[in-house]
Amino acid sequence: MSEHDIFAEEALLDGLFSGQVEVRDGIEVYRRLTRECFFDPRLGLLFEAAATLFADNPQLVDSVAAIDLLRRNGTLKDAGGAAHVAEVTSGNATGASVTHWAEQVLNQFRKRRMADAGRQIAASANNPV
Repeated sequence: MSEHDIFAEEALLDGLFSGQVEVRDGIEVYRRLTRECFFDPRLGLLFEAAATLFADNPQLVDSVAAIDLLRRNGTLKDAGGAAHVAEVTSGNATGASVTHWAEQVLNQFRKRRMADAGRQIAASANNPV
């Protein structure tokens, strides 16, 4: 079973940048997820930018504002560059789907954490004290 789902991560971001997110759905998503929930660190940075933009003004979460914010923070290159941001936020998803995709991303994050814990337990069991 895979511990990540890049499609879900990208679909969530695309929905968040669709301009169609209900404020209550946005609040729920940004409350439950963090940058660390994303397997792809570039997408985590983009999520963090979306959260910052949403906190300032929920109506101004768009790719142009995100690119500008990432550029000002010096993290645009780490987020994959302007072309990657534009591609991920191309507008194919709807805001209505963000809670669904957020749940998928969160479930994958939990699986990674459980797998990491299992690996640590196995490693400590194999190392004599």
